[in-house]
Amino acid sequence: MHSEKLNDWLQLIGMAGIIASLIFVGIQLIQSQNIANADRFHDAISSRVAINDSIIENAPIFTKANNEEELNETEILILTQTLDSFWGLSFFGQQASELVGGVSVKGPSVGLAMFLFENPGVRKEWTEIQEKRQQGWDVLFRPNSALHQFNQRVNEHLATLDEHIE
Repeated sequence: MHSEKLNDWLQLIGMAGIIASLIFVGIQLIQSQNIANADRFHDAISSRVAINDSIIENAPIFTKANNEEELNETEILILTQTLDSFWGLSFFGQQASELVGGVSVKGPSVGLAMFLFENPGVRKEWTEIQEKRQQGWDVLFRPNSALHQFNQRVNEHLATLDEHIE
């Protein structure tokens, strides 16, 4: 009788240990996910700072573009590469957010749309670049791809801004 009680207590203690270890593993998983999200956020901020630095370093080019002055080939290349970096950061940031969170987010496409809205000459250049690339994208990507959807969101945000803000 005594050994049965001892056995019951040992089994109870064993089960409590297993439950405690599962809780500990769950806490570790949550902490690991939080660390990964913080790393991703840090990387995104670092990329955005690099893009902002590029814009600041090339302010005369962005000023010329916004004043709709003609750009030379080098200036067009710098403007295009900076816009590509901004677009890429926004697009891949949105894709990552949707993969991690499982929901569609608007932040990255809104950020790009706001930048383009606030810089009308740059927006004009960006629109021309997008129109030139659209044919290639139509060939290389299916029409309803994430890339097409992202560009469509940016254009929808721009249309909304144009409609409501003068």
